[in-house]
Amino acid sequence: KLLVVAPLSTLTFTWAAEFFRTIPGVKVQVLHGARDKRLARLADQTADAYIINHDGMSVVLEELSKRGDIDTLCIDELAAYRNGTAARTKVMRKFAAGRKWVWGMTGSPTPNAPTDAWAQASIITPNTVPKYFTHFRNEVMTRITQFKYVPRPDAVDRVYKVLQPAVRFTLDDVMELPPLVERVQEVDLGPEQKRVYDTMVKHARVAVQGGEIDAMNAGAVLNKLLQISTGYVYKRDGAVVALDNQKRIEAMTDAVMAADNKVIVFVPFKHALEGVVHALNAEGVDVHGISGDTPKGERDSVFHQFQNTDRIRVIAAHPATMSHGLTLTAADTIIWFGPTTSLETFEQANARITRVGQKNKQLVLMLQGTKVERVMYANLRE
Repeated sequence: KLLVVAPLSTLTFTWAAEFFRTIPGVKVQVLHGARDKRLARLADQTADAYIINHDGMSVVLEELSKRGDIDTLCIDELAAYRNGTAARTKVMRKFAAGRKWVWGMTGSPTPNAPTDAWAQASIITPNTVPKYFTHFRNEVMTRITQFKYVPRPDAVDRVYKVLQPAVRFTLDDVMELPPLVERVQEVDLGPEQKRVYDTMVKHARVAVQGGEIDAMNAGAVLNKLLQISTGYVYKRDGAVVALDNQKRIEAMTDAVMAADNKVIVFVPFKHALEGVVHALNAEGVDVHGISGDTPKGERDSVFHQFQNTDRIRVIAAHPATMSHGLTLTAADTIIWFGPTTSLETFEQANARITRVGQKNKQLVLMLQGTKVERVMYANLRE
């Protein structure tokens, strides 16, 4: 029997549906929900395959480990386990060790550094990497300062070797897709938005000159500048202040209205996401928001309607909630309301429309109005 471990949003909409389309005679159980519900479905001995989300493994690990008949493990989005010290990685490493066959699937095994490969290989092919992370780091990285390492010239070759045996292909190997255009659009800040942004930059410069900025609060400053850029800012008490970002809202709305087909709008902050959904609703657009708080059943319904019906013209989502595994080729336009700080999330999120089944020319539109956004988008694209 087979166990598939995959991102939450793909359990039913992608994996269970694909089983039905490809090998409909196979009986599948999706292990999701409360622990007792997961156990009841796992107890179905007539099932051929079980599907569970990454963090759901720890909920029923003991019972899964006792199932010797589940001899094959398939991990979708293996890069979710690139942190070797994370609890989910330790759980998966332990479970995988008892399986006869183990597959890992990923389109981005090393999104941040060559060292990302170590934890993934320790699950799939533990014989190809050193037992300890620091030993592997020393094989692929050179130490520049006490806290800074850079990849060795042969790092990619080393990563390639530890991720063997492997089957690897590019999209171009298996299909021909219509062209994709990436475009950046400048949007003006509102007067109050610009004043708040400039004040924050000035404050940060003073802090730098005073030696008060370290890596941790530099990250907080970056995050705050990106919030201000989108026009929605968290206060210390958790309340949200909406700034005068009407130009950005108008640019986003105009792009939605100009699109011939369905649209995905990625919004990197939850409070900004709520503002985007409200603005599109006010224009009469059939829009649905997806955040980390959206229940799985609701997500599955939204994705199905978006992809397979005339309903839901726009999905507005935090990019981390739908950056893996989903096929949403009903859309041919992606709008970034503001940049994400993760290259992996950026690439994977854009790939939701560049997949088998896409028949239209695609557009990825990035809205920017501040220096920090220009730098972030440049880094992501390069």
